[in-house]
Amino acid sequence: MLDTIFLHAGLPKTGTSAIQEGLRSLSRAGLLARVGYPCPDPAAGAGNGTALARELIFTNPAPTPTGRLQSLVGELVAANAGRAPNLLISSEDLCYADVEKFSRLREVLRDHARSVRLLVAVRPFRPWSYSVYLQLVKAHALAADFDAEWLRGHARDFLWYFRNLDRFGVDTTVFRYRHADLLRHFLGLVGEDEALAAKVPDTVANRSLAVEELGVLRAINAVFADEALGRAVSDAFARRWPERQGARFPADRASAFAAFAADFARQLDELPGPVMDQVKAILFAPGDEASAATPAQAAPERLGADELEVALRALREHFNARIEDAALHRGLLDYSAGLARTADAFDPVHYLLMHPDVLRAGTDPRQHFEQHGRAEGRPAAFIPPGADPSDRA
Repeated sequence: MLDTIFLHAGLPKTGTSAIQEGLRSLSRAGLLARVGYPCPDPAAGAGNGTALARELIFTNPAPTPTGRLQSLVGELVAANAGRAPNLLISSEDLCYADVEKFSRLREVLRDHARSVRLLVAVRPFRPWSYSVYLQLVKAHALAADFDAEWLRGHARDFLWYFRNLDRFGVDTTVFRYRHADLLRHFLGLVGEDEALAAKVPDTVANRSLAVEELGVLRAINAVFADEALGRAVSDAFARRWPERQGARFPADRASAFAAFAADFARQLDELPGPVMDQVKAILFAPGDEASAATPAQAAPERLGADELEVALRALREHFNARIEDAALHRGLLDYSAGLARTADAFDPVHYLLMHPDVLRAGTDPRQHFEQHGRAEGRPAAFIPPGADPSDRA
C-alpha cells in the first residue's frame, strides 16, 4: 500500500511539460527516492497519466469501465513497485475530467494508497490568459487578435479548467506557477529532495512567441489554418533567435481585459469552495508576474529580410514534405482499394484508418469496436481478397 498517490492536473501554460520532462529525467537516473514517476509507455511522452486522463476527459463520449481504470492505474503502480513510497501521475488533461468518471478513479486509487492528493498550478490571470493565447497562435492555427471578442469566445474554456476542482472529492493543493525554480518547488510539494532539480538540464518553461514571430504566425494562420505549419515556423524562429524575449501583454488591451477579468471573477464566484478560494487568490492577486516585465514591444510594420527568409524556408520545407506525404497517401489508398474489409478480425490501426470519427474522439479502438462497432456492423480490419479473417483475429 502506497502512502500517497499525487495527481498533477497541469493547466495549460503552467510549466507542465517542463515538470514532466524533469521528473522523467530524474526517474530514469534512479534519483527519485520519495515519489515514483514511472513512464511505462514511451509513446505517451513525459506525461505518464496521458492514457488515464483521456479516459476521464468530459469530451470523450465512450463509457469508461472501472476495469479499464484499474488496468491503467495498476500498470503505473506495478512499474513503481519497490521504488518509492509515493506515486505521481501527471497529465495536462486531468483538469478536464468528468466528475463521475473521476469519482471512480478516486476509488481505484484508494485501493492502492492511503491518501490521494491533487496538485494544480495556477498563474495570475492576465499573463496566463495571454500565454494561452500565444500558445493557440503557435500550435493551433489561431489568427485572431487578442481582444475583447477573443476573450469572450474563450471564456468557457477558461471556466472549464476550474469548474470541477471542488467536486473531485480529494485533498487539493493549489500552488503558484513560477518561471524560475518551478521543478525545485514542485519536488518539495511531493516530499522529494528539492536539490535534485539541479541535476536536470535547464529547460525553458512556457517559451513565449517573440513579437516578430507572433505577427508572422497570425498572418500564416489566416491563410493556411494549418497547425503543423504554424509549429514548424515557430520552431524555425526559435532555432534562429533563441535569445529573443517573448511578446509582452499588449498595454492597449488592458482596459478590455480588465472588464473581461471582472466578469470572469463573477462567474467563478458561482463555483464556491475552498479550492476555488485558493485559485482566485492567485488568479486575481494584486500585482502579477508581469508587473515587473518590460513594456510591451510594438510589432514591426514589416518583416526584416532575415525574418522573411526564415519564414519562407519553413514554408517551403513544410509543403515539400506535404507533397511527399500526399504521394505516400495515394499509394496507401491504391493498395487498400484492392483489400477486403472484415468484421471477423481486428486491427487497431486499420480500424482507426477506416473510422476517422473514432480517431478524432481519441477513443481506444478495440474498446470502441467491442462496445459499439461490432453491433454497428463496422469492419475492423483489411485483409487480402480470399484470405481467412481468422488468421488476423
